[in-house]
Amino acid sequence: LKYLFSDIVIIAGDFNEHFNRKELSKLYKSFKSFEITNNSNTYYLEPMCIDNIIVKGFKTFKTTVINDFKTDYTKQFINYGSDHLPLVGKMKL
Repeated sequence: LKYLFSDIVIIAGDFNEHFNRKELSKLYKSFKSFEITNNSNTYYLEPMCIDNIIVKGFKTFKTTVINDFKTDYTKQFINYGSDHLPLVGKMKL
């Protein structure tokens, strides 16, 4: 937990909880001093934004969801090895 108080922090992963900026869940409300960077769906079997990159201490942080195969779930799973779409972050300190 001490790392959460560092000047620069990146927390990334599958939070298994849909992110909705208008109605923050208890989990996402707990990141008060952080920026939640993704609003896009990352779980393609059921459109939900459950993967995210949560940051602190960056001038800018842009998140992009990679979806090269649109709704071809078989190709997505073969290429990405998951039922989640890849999430990429680009940052400036």
